[in-house]
Amino acid sequence: QTGENVEDAVAGFDERWRDLAETYTLDGFEVGIYTSTEDEVRDIRVMDLKDERVIVTGAATDEEFNELLSAVASADPLPTN
Repeated sequence: QTGENVEDAVAGFDERWRDLAETYTLDGFEVGIYTSTEDEVRDIRVMDLKDERVIVTGAATDEEFNELLSAVASADPLPTN
């Protein structure tokens, strides 16, 4: 989770370049899928929750990613010190 804007969050994720390939709405929030032309680079999904962005990547199906993102979007924020 980050407070950076989407472009900065994706660019700062790692040293690999990714472009926005697709967007969709999940639970009222926009999700962007960022992909690379390099085969060994995993896609990144970014859900924009207005004040924060959630970034997920890994080996999962679309349904599994959406289940995770839905759970994050509906969770209460952790308290800050």
